[in-house]
Amino acid sequence: MVEPRTSFAIQVKCSADKVEAHNTVGYLQHLEIPFFLGIVDQTAAELRIYSAEHFPMMTAVYGYPEKLWLRPVESCDPQRPYEGLSAQAGVTLDCYHVCTFTASESRDEIRPKVDQLLKLCRRAVNNIGTRRVEEHIYQLDDVGTQFPLSPDVARSIISATTCTNDWPKLSTTSSTCSGANLTNSISRNFRFMRSSTSR
Repeated sequence: MVEPRTSFAIQVKCSADKVEAHNTVGYLQHLEIPFFLGIVDQTAAELRIYSAEHFPMMTAVYGYPEKLWLRPVESCDPQRPYEGLSAQAGVTLDCYHVCTFTASESRDEIRPKVDQLLKLCRRAVNNIGTRRVEEHIYQLDDVGTQFPLSPDVARSIISATTCTNDWPKLSTTSSTCSGANLTNSISRNFRFMRSSTSR
């Protein structure tokens, strides 16, 4: 008897173009399992898997956006996997490439990719949970790197983003955006902790 080792949701597309997901924000908000995009290439007989695991971090910064786009990318910076001016104007979430399955692969070739997805799903579930209880300590990788994101820092990020139309940089100074205050806030709250085991 075969039993599932984890659960996840996947939306399958035939194009790697940016996906308009305005009407799925509520669904993703209440989803308690990891969400993926799947891009099918019928010519190559392959399925490319992209992760939307940074959705909880994005909503900690912006709140739940009125407009949302999901952008499949090969890789992204886990500290800045989204861009946008405000929840009202809309936010783009980068969904990074996790792995690719092909029709010709053997079971032995597939197994490492399945293990990779299982690790990702465990991390994503933890991050969904920390967002729902408003703990806001996000796990960035499988070795235990954590990203504390306090509400004060989240407000600083969105304020600076609105002013500069870019992710705030620690060296940026601006009388309008109060870059010095932002630098102090980030220095106090963005602590990176690496442990030998995952949470």
